[in-house]
Amino acid sequence: MKTAICLSFLAGFCLCSSATAAVGWEETFDPIMPTWTETSAFWTDHAGATAVLTENDPLLTYGLTESETITLDVGRYSELVVRSTAIESGVLYSVQIQEVGGQEAYADAVSYEAEPGTQVVNLSRLMGWSGQKSFQINVWIEGDNGSVTFDLFQLREPANTAWVEDFDPIKNTWLEDTCTWTDSPEPGAVLTENNPEAWYGVARSELLVVDVNDYCMLYVKTSAVESGCLYTIQIHEEGPDPEYAEVISYVGVPSEHIVDISDLMDWSEVRRFRINIWLDGEGRSTTFERIELRNKTEQTKPNPVFWEDDFHPIKPTWFEMGALWDDFPGPGATLVEDNPGMTYGKVESESLLVDLDVYPALTISVIDIEAGAWLDVGIQEQGGAWMYKDVTPTIIEPTRVTVNIAESMGWSGYHTFRVVLWINGNNKYAALDLVRLGMHCGRSVLAGDYNEDCSVDLLDLKVLGLHWLDTYGISDLEEVSEHWLEETF
Repeated sequence: MKTAICLSFLAGFCLCSSATAAVGWEETFDPIMPTWTETSAFWTDHAGATAVLTENDPLLTYGLTESETITLDVGRYSELVVRSTAIESGVLYSVQIQEVGGQEAYADAVSYEAEPGTQVVNLSRLMGWSGQKSFQINVWIEGDNGSVTFDLFQLREPANTAWVEDFDPIKNTWLEDTCTWTDSPEPGAVLTENNPEAWYGVARSELLVVDVNDYCMLYVKTSAVESGCLYTIQIHEEGPDPEYAEVISYVGVPSEHIVDISDLMDWSEVRRFRINIWLDGEGRSTTFERIELRNKTEQTKPNPVFWEDDFHPIKPTWFEMGALWDDFPGPGATLVEDNPGMTYGKVESESLLVDLDVYPALTISVIDIEAGAWLDVGIQEQGGAWMYKDVTPTIIEPTRVTVNIAESMGWSGYHTFRVVLWINGNNKYAALDLVRLGMHCGRSVLAGDYNEDCSVDLLDLKVLGLHWLDTYGISDLEEVSEHWLEETF
C-alpha cells in the first residue's frame, strides 16, 4: 500500500509557475483612456504603449491632469507603479493621490522627479489606508510647455518583481554612456564596450525608486562572455553623497547571480538608485539574458544550494590553469593535470559573490583518484586582500567532505571568491561528481535527501529517476514520500 502511495505521489506531482500580480486599475496608454481630465496639461497619445503629457497653463509654469475616480481595496491593491521613459530638460513631474470624499486626504507618491524611471510606491503605507477607498491620481508637470513621456500607471497587488529587463525588446531607457546595447532575436541582448578613450565602459539603467524592504533581490543572468571581457554590476545611489557598491565583480564567464542589495548596501526603506553595468575589455562584449529586481518575500525561504556543479554536464564557467576537465557521460568529470614542466595544475570556478552567513558550507565529492595523485581545495578571494587558503585536508582517496568556509576564512557577510581545485601529480587525475556551495545542513542527512542539499524535494526525485533500479528502488521512494519537504537547515 505504501508503495502505491509513493508511485501515485510521483506520477501526480507537477511544478506550477507563480501567478502574475493582480491589477486593480491601470493606464497603459495603448490607447490612452478617455477618462482623464486635462485641467492644465494635455495628453498626446503615441503609437503603442506610450503617451506624452505637456504643460498647458497660459498663466502658470505648471499644469495638472486628473484621472477618473478610482474605487478599490487599497489593502489588496496596495502598490502604485509609475513608469516614465523620457523627460524634457528642466521639467519636473509629481504624482499625487487625492482622496475623493472621506477626509479628502492627499499626498505625493512621486515628488518633483526629473529623471525617467520606474517608481514603485506602497499606497496603503503612504496614505495610512486600508480597505475600500475612492481617490484620483493627479499628475502635475512643472516647466512651461514642457513634456514627460509615460508608459504606465498601475495599481496592483504586491508583485514578484519591481523591475525586469528581459530584452524582449530591450528597454529604451538605458543610458549608454560608453557601452552600447545590441538587441538580438535570441533571448537577451549584447552589451559592447564602446569607449574611445579607455578599455572599459558603462551602461546605466533608468532610475529605480523602490522600498528595498520589499524589493531588494537583484538577479542577473548572462549567457555569453567574449574572451578577454569582464563584467561588473554596480548599485549606484542617486542624490547627494551617493553610496555605491559592486554587486558582481570582474566576471569573465556566463553566470547567474542573486544578491540581497539591502544587506549589501546596509539599506532600508525607499532608495533611489541605478544598476550600472561595467565592461572591461576594449571593444569586447557580454550577452545579458535577464536582469530583475525581485521581491524579498519571494526569497524568505532561500534555496539551500547557492551554487553547484554536478558535472552532468560540467559547467562551462571553470577557468582551466594547468589542468583540464574531461567530462564523461552521466554525473561526474575527471580533472587532469596538464601543466608542462610542472607536476601540478588548477581550475578555478567563476567568481561567486556569496552571503556566507547563509551559505557557508562547501562540499566536495571525489569518486576516484589515481594512485600518486592528490587534490587540494582552496578559496581565493577576488579583490580586497586577495586572501587565499586551503580549506580541506589534502585528498588522496575517494571521499566526500564538507567544510565551513566562513569559519575557515574568518569571514562573515558578503564576500567574492573562487573555489580552486589543485590536482597534483604529472598527468594524473581525480574524478569528482559534486562541488557545492550551500547552507549548513546540520550533523545528519535526512532519509530521502539523496542529493544532500538539506531538504527532501523534487531534486531527490530527480536523483532517483537518474539511478532507478540501479542504485535506488522502491524503499528509497518510500523514504522520499515519508520525509517530503522536510528540512534540516
